[in-house]
Amino acid sequence: MAPALVILAAGMGSRYGGDKHAAAVGPDDATISDYLIYDAIRAGFGAVVLVIRDGMQRQLDETICRRFQGRVAISYAVQRLEDVPAGHRAPPSASRAKPWGTTHAVLTGARGLTVPFGAVNADDLYGPAAFARLASFLQQPPTADTHALVGFALQETLSPNGAVNRGVCRVNAAGMLDRIREVKGLERQDGGAAYRDEGGAVRVLPGDTPVSMNMWGFQPTVVGALERRFTAFLDRQGGDPAAECLLPATVEDLVRDGTIRVQVLTGPYTWWGITYPADRAVVARAIERLIASGVYPARLDA
Repeated sequence: MAPALVILAAGMGSRYGGDKHAAAVGPDDATISDYLIYDAIRAGFGAVVLVIRDGMQRQLDETICRRFQGRVAISYAVQRLEDVPAGHRAPPSASRAKPWGTTHAVLTGARGLTVPFGAVNADDLYGPAAFARLASFLQQPPTADTHALVGFALQETLSPNGAVNRGVCRVNAAGMLDRIREVKGLERQDGGAAYRDEGGAVRVLPGDTPVSMNMWGFQPTVVGALERRFTAFLDRQGGDPAAECLLPATVEDLVRDGTIRVQVLTGPYTWWGITYPADRAVVARAIERLIASGVYPARLDA
């Protein structure tokens, strides 16, 4: 059975200053999500679930769903603050504006899925090679509690317009994930990227360091484990209006306690994404080059 793809499009886009999912980067106002779906279809994904906020569906019906009508099944899952486990209460809207984070977003999109599924960000263009590798993993006979992360070389994921945060991965000799450590304030320098550690010292990471860009492959059995971790997060931090239950940290906890195993799928993958407003033009120029070289058609609905 073909895997599904969960696209996380409910984020607030605070550094971008608006909804990044709606930023046009290609002809006919195509967005990054349009290219994600196009890559997913040709890689063999059979369904797409868009995780959205309230009020987004009408626009997406008129754009994404119109482009891909009849080519892939697209459904919506609305991420809401009040969608919490029994025994917990959502905070009043005046005290918390942002969603609960990417662990909650994946849970929102994956509930009800009975097939392996990928999970990706709506503002990251991962490219056809990464999608093909992820689909190949998900189409293999499943191994109990073994999931996947597509690992990108750090040097491929840096913005020319400002510092970025990245999930730096430690991968063991068997190609399995040992840990993910969030590193903040990474800026490009020759051969890699520099940042300041908690003590203020400048540290440098090599350009080929594997990092997570939130491109995951999961067996449906992961949902129960994610739900338990999200419940524990609410127990500890549910009253903090700024706290988020982030997927990389959740996965690291599950790996560390032996609940799941994660294979890191590394390769010569390219990446483009939007963090800052000026990044949109960078992605648009990349799309132009990819169209000129035949990677994408001029119109995705052709």
